[in-house]
Amino acid sequence: MRTFGVSTLLLTALLLLSSALPLLAHPTPLDDPAVNRTSGRSGSEEVFLAGGGGANGNEFPAAITDSIGGFAVMGDYNRTVNFDTNSLTPTSPFTNGNEFFLAEVDTTGSWNYALGADHSAGGVSFGADVTSSSGSPVVVGQMFGPVMFGSTTHQVAVLDGFVAKANPSGNGWAWSSVFQTVANQSNDNSNPTAATVDSNGDVIVAGNFKGETDFGGT
Repeated sequence: MRTFGVSTLLLTALLLLSSALPLLAHPTPLDDPAVNRTSGRSGSEEVFLAGGGGANGNEFPAAITDSIGGFAVMGDYNRTVNFDTNSLTPTSPFTNGNEFFLAEVDTTGSWNYALGADHSAGGVSFGADVTSSSGSPVVVGQMFGPVMFGSTTHQVAVLDGFVAKANPSGNGWAWSSVFQTVANQSNDNSNPTAATVDSNGDVIVAGNFKGETDFGGT
């Protein structure tokens, strides 16, 4: 019985192979009308194209989100940057001191505003992410030293996280807050890497930290 079963299987395999050989020897040509064709090319047109920054590429975009006036872009810069007629010049006294920027571009590709913070008292900052709360951009990142958001100055002793919400028109900051990490060791820090806004309008921040960090902040 075992021999009969094996022979049957071999015979079936030979019949299937013989029926497939003509197809292998004469494959269907690609220009055959019966062949269904697909294309990966999009039929949509460019909505807009916008650019901004410095002549030497001194800006480093980090994130983008929807905003009330179009799209909000966050990144870093260390030389004067221009977004149409909106210019930002670094305020940090450090050579090549890094600062974050927030800029909004409308749906036609025109820049509405560019906004930063005041680092002139000796601070630096690094942008990480931007989200939107009721159409107003909310930015998160790291900062060191004193940094002023509007009339509010925050002071941290190590690299610590900050969260700040811009006014809808981009003419200033609605509010800002920073984490406070105790400088027990030189590499203690808090580092926000992502943010979102929940249905209640509360900002949720994710990231990492090392050491003893007060997330209540100041």
